[in-house]
Amino acid sequence: MNSDSAHLGTEPLGRLLWKQSLPAAVGMIVLSLYNVADAVFVGRGVGISGLTGITVVFPLQILLSAVALALGVGASSFISRNLGSRNYHVARSGLGTALGTAVLVETLFLMGGWLWTEPLLSLFGASENILSQGSTYFRIVLCGAPFLGFAMVGNYALRGEGRALASMNMLLLMAGLNILLDPLFIFVYSLGLPGVAWATVFSQAAAAVWVFLLLQRGSLRLSPRNLIPRFSLLRDMGGVAFSSFLRSASGSFLVALLNHTLRHYGNDAWVAVAGVLLRLSSFGITPVLGIAQGMQPILGYNYGARLYSRACGAIRLALGWSTFFCVLFFGSIFLFPHEIFRFFSPDPLLVERAVQGSRIMYLGYLFVGFQVVGTTVFQALGKGLGASVLSLGRQLLFFLPGLLFLPRIWGIPGIWAVFPAVDVLTALLTAWLFYRYRRILPGELWKCEREGRKNEYS
Repeated sequence: MNSDSAHLGTEPLGRLLWKQSLPAAVGMIVLSLYNVADAVFVGRGVGISGLTGITVVFPLQILLSAVALALGVGASSFISRNLGSRNYHVARSGLGTALGTAVLVETLFLMGGWLWTEPLLSLFGASENILSQGSTYFRIVLCGAPFLGFAMVGNYALRGEGRALASMNMLLLMAGLNILLDPLFIFVYSLGLPGVAWATVFSQAAAAVWVFLLLQRGSLRLSPRNLIPRFSLLRDMGGVAFSSFLRSASGSFLVALLNHTLRHYGNDAWVAVAGVLLRLSSFGITPVLGIAQGMQPILGYNYGARLYSRACGAIRLALGWSTFFCVLFFGSIFLFPHEIFRFFSPDPLLVERAVQGSRIMYLGYLFVGFQVVGTTVFQALGKGLGASVLSLGRQLLFFLPGLLFLPRIWGIPGIWAVFPAVDVLTALLTAWLFYRYRRILPGELWKCEREGRKNEYS
């Protein structure tokens, strides 16, 4: 078992971070690309009504992913820390608990979603014009929820084990299959929006099977009895998992509120514009997420093994590279906005509205890397309170009041202005929390040992 994870405590940090981050980033880029591809294929094959339909369902898909994402993040932190401490049996039991809980909860979501489809869609911003399309799409997507839960938790477990390449391969399979099936179902078989939903379900099922096979070939091999949830282990993962769930679930609620606000100050076409901007934003952040996820097992393992100078070094490297990629995305959007948004739709009005919105919405994007890495630091070290404060701060303390008040002053531009304001405020909150937790590692968080530091980073 040591051969799978011992390199996290011995390999030079610079090379190790890239080895962990690059597969994670590639996997996340491809995974996000299939969300973008959905919007592109729907925009060109179904039209603006289809874009509006998937945008309305989007917050519900976020909610479906929230539990699995939370359990995956909690399991990854739990696994890497226990591998670092040589508690191998506990790490395996934690993975089984997270997987079993995810499948159970996602199955309950599936049943509840089928029973209350139309009320849920109305609550999350669907108008009468798109309720029928959205209901059909959502009910099909729900069929993949248990597969999604298993695949996401298993993927995070692979990262926690230090198997970044295996994690990337699983994401490549899921995203690649979805991207291949989308045009086949839309343009060849003329299935429209339901075809996009079936492509998602089939790709999630394939990913669940593949991640199970990958886990059986590594250190965290599963047995049926491991899949029975253990409350004591869930409690140990709870702080970190809760912060992740809180961020995703509150994000789902706020996207729904965003849809209602756009309809109030505009119409369904503005909801479609927001769908394009949000998907592009999620695509742009994927390198940052890859770096943060690559840092997580390194930080967790070295913290568990009491190699504190290496833990500090991993944080510093991740902060620097994540900020670089945020600058790169920011520059691309501001230099080539029309070229980028024409991929999503040939409609000139939608493109022009998206360009105008992006020039405001992405103004604070330079600070996003600092926030993402900061949250991941608290998750990796098992400090659920710090991670929860960041989640609450961004979603509820900053975004919610901004969305309620700024549009009253500036209308639609005020909606886009909420995003950079929240980015700046959350960056300040992250900096304050780093200061408050500066002694979380012996010798203080930012004061690494000078001796041998060059060798650590080489």
